[in-house]
Amino acid sequence: MRSSVLDRLDLSRAAFGWIALYATIIGAWVILFAVTAEHATRLPLEWLGPGMRWLGPLLPAAWQSGGLPPLLAALCLSGPGAGDGSPLIVFHMWALMSLAMMLPTALPVMAAYRDMTAGNNELMPSLGLVAFATGYILVWLGFAALASAGQVALAGAGLLDPGGRLGSGLAASLLIAAGLYQLSPIKAMCLAHCRSPVMTLMARWRAGLGGAVRMGLGNGLYCLGCCWALMLLAFVGGTMNLVWMGIATVLMALEKLPRIGRPLTLPLGIALVSAGAMLLVSLMASPQG
Repeated sequence: MRSSVLDRLDLSRAAFGWIALYATIIGAWVILFAVTAEHATRLPLEWLGPGMRWLGPLLPAAWQSGGLPPLLAALCLSGPGAGDGSPLIVFHMWALMSLAMMLPTALPVMAAYRDMTAGNNELMPSLGLVAFATGYILVWLGFAALASAGQVALAGAGLLDPGGRLGSGLAASLLIAAGLYQLSPIKAMCLAHCRSPVMTLMARWRAGLGGAVRMGLGNGLYCLGCCWALMLLAFVGGTMNLVWMGIATVLMALEKLPRIGRPLTLPLGIALVSAGAMLLVSLMASPQG
C-alpha cells in the first residue's frame, strides 16, 4: 500500500512540469482571446484583421458582464493592437503571443529532454523540464521586447492601423522578406536542429538545472532562427488577429516535424514571396499607386 502511494506521488511530481507547461500555453491563449474580445467591442472587426469578421460574433459573447476582469482590462486601455499604448502594455501582448504560439512548437524537443532525463537522480522530477522551458521562454521574451519596441516605433511613425497592421507597401515587402528567409541557409540550419531534437540535445548536453536552462536557451535561439520572420508577419495579419495567430502556430509547429516540415518549407516560402509580389503589383496597378 505504501509503495502504491509513493508510486502515485512520484507520478504526480513527474507530471508537474507538463501541467505547468500546458497551463502556460492555455492561459496565454485564454488571455489573448479575452483581450481580443474586448477590442471587438470597441473596434470595427476589419481593424482586427482578415478572418475576424466570422469569428467576431463569438468574441463579445465571451463576456456576459460586458467587460474584462481588472487585471486583463489594463491590456486594453490604450489600444495595444496598434501600439499606441505604453511600451509595457505592448510588450505584454507580444510576450503572450510568443508564449501562446511558440511553446506548442517546442513540445517535441521538451518531450525529448524529459525522456532523456527520466530516472536521472541528479534532478528532482520535472524540475529539469521547467528549467529547460525557462531558458526557452527567456529567448522569446527577448524577442517580444524587440518586437514591441518595433511596434511602438512603427505606430509612432503612423505606419500601423488600429489593428496593428502595416500599410500595403510595407506589408508586401515584409511578405517577400519572410518568404526569402524561408529559402535561406540560416533557416535551413536552424530547422535541421529543431527537427532532430534528440541529436541536438546529445550534442550540447549540460548536466543539472543550470545546464537545463542553458540547453533551453540554446534551443530557443535555434527556434528563434526558424520562426522570427513568420512571427513578424503579425504586422501583416494584425497583431490582434486570433485567426492569424492560430494559422501561424500550426504552420510553425508542422514545419519543425521532419516528415511534414521538409516538404512544407519551400512551398511556404514561395507562397509568401508570391503573395508579396501580387500585393505590390496590385498597388502599382491601382489608381492611387
